[in-house]
Amino acid sequence: IRKRGDLLTEDWSKYNFASSPRYIYRHENVSWDALEIYYKAAHRKFYFRAGYILKRFMAGLCNGELPAYVKAFFDFVRSS
Repeated sequence: IRKRGDLLTEDWSKYNFASSPRYIYRHENVSWDALEIYYKAAHRKFYFRAGYILKRFMAGLCNGELPAYVKAFFDFVRSS
């Protein structure tokens, strides 16, 4: 990536789950807009499974963190 000139930053603090890779390097084959659409779709498909939601709900009841889980859910829905 560096040799092709597609590396946009070497700030290693940006290499994490929370940072968008579109600001780290240029993808040679696919646009970042397309990749982000597929990423969001995969994220929703995984986290909106009934089994996963039930598991998180039950865990929240048991450990007292249900309000935090509900808030995180609505934050996610709002950002999607």
